[in-house]
Amino acid sequence: GIPSLAKNMLESDAAASLFTLIRHFSNIVTLMSQQVSGAVMLAQMTTILASYLYDEELRGVDYSDKLLTRLMYQLIYELNLPLRAGSESAFSNCTLEFGKPSEDIKDEYVVVGGEPREYRYTDIPATYFDRINVAFISAMAKGTNKGIPLTFPLITVQIDDNFNYHNPVFLLLLEKMYTWGGVYFENFRTEAFNDPYYKNLNPLIKAKDPAVSRSLCCRLNINLGLLSRLGGGIFGSSVGNVGAIQVLNLNMNRMLIEFGHDEALLKDKIREYMEIMEEGHLAKRKWVEDHKELYPTFFAFNKNLKNYFNVFAVTGMHEGLINVGYPLGMNDPNGKLYAHELMQYMSKVVDDFIVRDRVACGIEYAPAENAGIKLARNDVKWAEKHGRKIFVQGESDNIFLTSGCMLPFSEPDFTKQIENAAEFQGYATSGSILHHFIESKIEPELLAKYIERLFRKPINYITLSPTVSSCLSCGQTLAATDALHVDECPTCHSTDIGTYSRVIGYVRMIARKNIKINEKGYYKGDYNFWSKARRFD
Repeated sequence: GIPSLAKNMLESDAAASLFTLIRHFSNIVTLMSQQVSGAVMLAQMTTILASYLYDEELRGVDYSDKLLTRLMYQLIYELNLPLRAGSESAFSNCTLEFGKPSEDIKDEYVVVGGEPREYRYTDIPATYFDRINVAFISAMAKGTNKGIPLTFPLITVQIDDNFNYHNPVFLLLLEKMYTWGGVYFENFRTEAFNDPYYKNLNPLIKAKDPAVSRSLCCRLNINLGLLSRLGGGIFGSSVGNVGAIQVLNLNMNRMLIEFGHDEALLKDKIREYMEIMEEGHLAKRKWVEDHKELYPTFFAFNKNLKNYFNVFAVTGMHEGLINVGYPLGMNDPNGKLYAHELMQYMSKVVDDFIVRDRVACGIEYAPAENAGIKLARNDVKWAEKHGRKIFVQGESDNIFLTSGCMLPFSEPDFTKQIENAAEFQGYATSGSILHHFIESKIEPELLAKYIERLFRKPINYITLSPTVSSCLSCGQTLAATDALHVDECPTCHSTDIGTYSRVIGYVRMIARKNIKINEKGYYKGDYNFWSKARRFD
């Protein structure tokens, strides 16, 4: 159900039907997003929906495929309504399970309407998972009548050792994702994370157990074993009440510029600033728990904040290495080794906080969609004040820092992006995502084979992010097409074509009308949104 601590708020009992459950999904996402920042996760979405469908059909209630698609479209439509502050849609994620239930609840008894059934989630036939997923995929592919891709929920597929890459519904997802801009894939395979070459570089690389992990806002990977050690009481539970207290950003570009001349001093300063950040995290944690009445829905689901992480974001390692004397930054062999040393030191500091403060903590490669720009501008001002010339990404007013230890999107050799992800994603509990921008249709079987091969490396998270264009006059969608290559709409011949691509984790328009690539390689149209700081072609 949807409970509340507030006496003047409507509540609801547990959903007794698929119709009601879908309403609950959209309602809870909206309510939560009004009380918290970041994403709201619909964990095990396919599994829960399939259990309700199976239960009702056992009781003689029939759902046609057409009706299921309509119900999924209603859910997706409601999740994309501008019901959040600033006329924004709620930021929502979901997981799709193919042919079998989510690992963490597979052996639990199915619960419908608050009442346990006599069968377990693992007893549900695969066809019910297929029907839910086909309906959901079809609804996402439908989009809007204006040609605008549906943004939410962001979709994650978990790939484990037994994943069936030939599943026809999975292949359908890979075929249809071109209409809305792509899918996230999370690597739960074990062998890749035991590769001695990568573990020697990054000893924090380890395989994840899908039964004790969660994936949330900015793809926050939660090890529930850590929460169990801290007394969070969630280990082995299907409850999804985990997330982040807040995200505070450590500017490694500035740290290296100011203190990189002395390694001992640099590490002392890193710890000093992280201590200040931890103090801020603890203060916010206490304030929120002291004012639970301001978060009536949130705290109806969460007794306390024990399962919520203090998140330390890292920004600008690539630029910092360049500015401290490694000309290729994260592409410099010695620079990469130094970055490994610094990240291992920061991980040790975070571990110290966990032991000392008895709270969950983690490192993130935050997207830094706003912070990366502000920090770069502040770094340039600082350098000018001190008579120094420094490197940042971009040009003139459109400058920014690269997220975490990642390479900038402008890196032309994608194999370097892959190796960087394999080496450095393991330090971060969130944010470290390898984006694949796709500008032409690829057969789903080839994409499935690529994912299988790529996940032989210790890469935690990737996206396949097809570029989508649409005519802003007639609404014609041009899937897997960049407006850069379209002079006019093939339907109405309008030149008002927009390009949509993944920014800040989700798909948004990046440029519109008369789109070109300038001499620096950046998108430029009559109207530009994020393209200079976030997209390179």
